[in-house]
Amino acid sequence: MPFLPGLTLDGRVVHTGKQFIDANNAFTVPYWTRLDLGARYAFELAGTDVALRARIDNVTNKGYWASVGGFPGSNYLVLGNPRTVMLSLSLDI
Repeated sequence: MPFLPGLTLDGRVVHTGKQFIDANNAFTVPYWTRLDLGARYAFELAGTDVALRARIDNVTNKGYWASVGGFPGSNYLVLGNPRTVMLSLSLDI
């Protein structure tokens, strides 16, 4: 970002179409779209390279089925994660 050297912003949109739950394709779960945003700030502190990262997955806190089906006949559903915030700090020593 030109206004703050060392700052990087990123985003991701994940879209999955409707999915069939059972082997007979009789039941479906609807499509879903998820928005993820992140930032990294890299700088030097006392001669050490430092990176501070922040990420928010599922910014809109959308409820969705992340996965369906599995092994034939198992007919399972996996609930997607709610809004999730992650922070990390790394040092290059």
